[in-house]
Amino acid sequence: MGIIYHKGLLIALICIVISCTPQRRIAKESGSRNSIPTSCDSLKEYKSLYISKINADIQLDKQNYSAKVSFYYLPDSIMYASAINSGFEILRIGVTKDSIVYINRLDKLVFIFRNSKLEYPPPINFSDLEVMINRLKLCTQSRKKNTDKKNINIDLSERDIDKRIIVERADLMINKFEFFQKKTSEYIVGERSDSNDFIIYSNFIVDDLMLKVSGGDIEYNKRLKIDLDFNRTKYDIVYL
Repeated sequence: MGIIYHKGLLIALICIVISCTPQRRIAKESGSRNSIPTSCDSLKEYKSLYISKINADIQLDKQNYSAKVSFYYLPDSIMYASAINSGFEILRIGVTKDSIVYINRLDKLVFIFRNSKLEYPPPINFSDLEVMINRLKLCTQSRKKNTDKKNINIDLSERDIDKRIIVERADLMINKFEFFQKKTSEYIVGERSDSNDFIIYSNFIVDDLMLKVSGGDIEYNKRLKIDLDFNRTKYDIVYL
């Protein structure tokens, strides 16, 4: 199954995980109106999640690339993604609780984004991403929210930022989400289509990225060394 994501490098992280992780291993249940799937109780914790050999079609700066993407996630710590085209890495991104580092190998450009330096927080942060990526954290949020027969409606809104996630009650598949920073008008929104694709739009950080991914090999509890270094004499650095 392919999934299309348009605009925003952060969205690549969500795209990779939503399309490739084995979310459908959670059995469908009927349940009561205000309960959540009891299969949440059967989910096991993991130390890390690693997905390799993801097939990706990328449109970046009006250029198209076929790439292999890898994604690495340490709960409560970091998310990391890398895209390789013809044996050459074209981009790398790391997201932590207080910063984002985006390395564009093609243009020799690095964006460094620190939450503490911003007048207004971004529309989405590390914790929001974890809720959508990590089934255990999604279950924790679901326990606090009302549900109906079909959906779980999660509202994570905070001052000046609307944050809403709608989740399929039966199998915890994300159907829709909306993140909107009222002060800056930055947004990240996404919705699953009737054909089960997921389309996301964003004007946050990068405006002209399209990513379509499928496949991937999944490993749990693998330890990787995260490398976000770059040659500062050869790259232009932008602090956001």
